[in-house]
Amino acid sequence: PSPPSPASTEPEETLTLSMPSQPGPPGPETTDSSAILIEDPAEEGKKGTLSPIEHEQYRIETIRVPTQKLDALMRQVGELTTTKIHIARRLAELEELLRWWEEWNREALGHRSLVHEWKQEVTEELRRRTSAYLEEEGQRLEHMGRLLFRLRHALDEDQTRLELVTNELEDGVRAVRLLPLSTLFQRFPRLVRDLARTQGKEVHLEITGGETSADKRILEEMKDPLTHLIRNAIDHGIEPPAERERAGKPRRGTISLRAYQTATNIIIEVADDGRGLDPEAIRRTALQRRICGEDELALMTPEQVQSLIFTSGFSTSPLITDLSGRGVGLDVVRTNVEHLKGDLRVESSPGQGCTFSIRLPITLATSRVLIVMVAQRSYALPVEYVHTTRLVAPSAILTVQGRKAILQEGKPISLVPLADLLEIQTAKAVPASSQ
Repeated sequence: PSPPSPASTEPEETLTLSMPSQPGPPGPETTDSSAILIEDPAEEGKKGTLSPIEHEQYRIETIRVPTQKLDALMRQVGELTTTKIHIARRLAELEELLRWWEEWNREALGHRSLVHEWKQEVTEELRRRTSAYLEEEGQRLEHMGRLLFRLRHALDEDQTRLELVTNELEDGVRAVRLLPLSTLFQRFPRLVRDLARTQGKEVHLEITGGETSADKRILEEMKDPLTHLIRNAIDHGIEPPAERERAGKPRRGTISLRAYQTATNIIIEVADDGRGLDPEAIRRTALQRRICGEDELALMTPEQVQSLIFTSGFSTSPLITDLSGRGVGLDVVRTNVEHLKGDLRVESSPGQGCTFSIRLPITLATSRVLIVMVAQRSYALPVEYVHTTRLVAPSAILTVQGRKAILQEGKPISLVPLADLLEIQTAKAVPASSQ
């Protein structure tokens, strides 16, 4: 037998091929039931019938493609989307050109009618030549108008078709990048089991929503934050079995890992039925670490006090262990979540448990933005940071404690011009209604 050929070292995608086994008898030297038998055409007429394998349609069901190629394809889709926007702008420019042509045509018609009203002292020859010239120019204008309207109609159809194809292509490539969250969640049951055994606790992990799909980059970068939240729940949240029994709870604590999808976001929740957050312990730690002063703490709501656990270096654990007390706390989790254009929230009831809710975009391949204009320049605001939008008339702007404000649902909301936030020097020349 000939030696096998060396494996190629070029980085190409791998094709996964699968052929169903056939019931036909193998040849004298064939032992693989999935081999394809090639018959001699001269023998085909003698047999009169075709073997079952020849009726099977050859299909490649799966193709393994490197994610780098998908990323490159999505970048090209982004360029196509940019081109679509540019074509829409060209269409708007063509509309402006048509408006200019219509105005020009009206003026030319006025000039042609004016020639017929010239006084008698104007020679007939000059009148005739001028009239002929204006008539010829009028015909040219009409021809130009027909071409412009035909171009506008064709460009409008092309722009509509391009927008449809671009949106379908973008959605298709984005869908290819989506993976079920179960790919990420399946690594946590063993983590919970090992950590609970180390801590001498009984913990059960409930996972729901693993079929929810998210961008592959979200799965890659959410591994560490979710690991930290689960470790934190076992170490700080779930009580030892004896303590849970004294509190009237089952000996075994429960950590719930839940995921679901809204219209625009992926929500991942990590909840436990442990002791919950201790507001007094949070206040003491904030004072000891000089995160806040006593006056500031006195003015904080319970939600604001709970949010202090996301401060850098915050830890209520008095002992330094493998899980706690090292100053590497939930601020790292929040930073990673915000890096993915998401946000992290916490809800807790003392003695009842704690729930961390992570809201993330479905995909990171593209970003949707709100375009605003300040001082004749366009700026893009990510829509995930826009709570609401509304038109405000200058007469609706009030002055509250020396600051401009508007009423939103009956409550005064401070008004800050975007030009001031961006430190644009020429913003004063722009009307307030456009900011």
